[in-house]
Amino acid sequence: MARQPVRALLGSSRAWLLLVLALPILALAERGLHRAYAAFGPPTAAAKWIWAEPGDGAAGVSFFVFRDFELAGFPGRARISCRADEAYFLYVNGELVGADSYRDGEPLATYEVGYLLGPGTNRVAAELRSGRGVGGFLLDLQVEGAEPLRLVSDESWSVARTYSAELLAPAGSVREVEAPRVWSTPPVGRWGLPRVEGATPGFAERVAVDGGIHAPRARSGVSQERWRKLAPPDVSSPPLGHTVTFDWGEEVVGYANIVFGRKEGAKALVFAGLEPPDPAVERPAAYLLNLPGRKSWSDSTPRRFRYLTVVATAEMVGARVLPVVEKHAESALRATAPHGGVFGLEPIGLRPPVEDEIRSELERLASVAAGEGV
Repeated sequence: MARQPVRALLGSSRAWLLLVLALPILALAERGLHRAYAAFGPPTAAAKWIWAEPGDGAAGVSFFVFRDFELAGFPGRARISCRADEAYFLYVNGELVGADSYRDGEPLATYEVGYLLGPGTNRVAAELRSGRGVGGFLLDLQVEGAEPLRLVSDESWSVARTYSAELLAPAGSVREVEAPRVWSTPPVGRWGLPRVEGATPGFAERVAVDGGIHAPRARSGVSQERWRKLAPPDVSSPPLGHTVTFDWGEEVVGYANIVFGRKEGAKALVFAGLEPPDPAVERPAAYLLNLPGRKSWSDSTPRRFRYLTVVATAEMVGARVLPVVEKHAESALRATAPHGGVFGLEPIGLRPPVEDEIRSELERLASVAAGEGV
């Protein structure tokens, strides 16, 4: 009778032993699969999805990631393939290469950047934004020539939460940097397997870069205050307030750009339309999340609008639109149509957390202005 428990004990011990032996074998197999995928898989196969470590629980975040690398000479060609969830602005040696917002199932953006690289130190940087506070960034840079080089997003990158001019300069000194959070190599989460479908027009090709078209008039507040004429903003421009509606006088297609009076960083709700938007009833077209150290904010998505109403935590001094050139206008609007809500946020009945956070901050500022305390 005593043999039955002994046999059961021996059987369970063997099962545990087999499980213990199987775990390292499975781990090695997974590592081998990742290496094979990185070697023979699609572009960015060797790259890892990276992000910033969560901050103080803020619903929306904006920050920079950057990486320096050395080249012995001028490259023949160089290509960057990248993607970000929810939005990115990509820079190479200080030049804005491209910007976009995330949509499920779309291919990687692929930019030719060889003309921006040179001997010595080079820097790739990206401004990343997420209204959810979490997200991911994936990048693969392949440099061709006598000394080929491959650079991918991984733990060797740095995160900066404050903007400075040195941040975009090759080998520029950046204070208060931190290590990124590394999610994994593809495929992971909802991002799936990356794919490429040809070259992506760069920002300089898509936008008529002539300084943009400044809004010629604006009115402050939510009342029917008179429109006032605006000059292009400069260091002496008077503040317009925390709630401003800008009017371009006609329909425009391009990237909205908001100019603030100070470099304190700002958050805002941005409403766009062919008629003056009503912030009390309409959903925002974008959530403005500006880094400390910057006086202006640009939308990562081109839009068609005449009026722009911005409700911000900092006072504005002007606005402009960076127009999309005519031959790219329709394709740019189709390519950047939001999927499943603004910045990937599902259009459910309740407001997303980032909107609640911004509205709460605006209500606090209004209470202070009314003398009700902090």
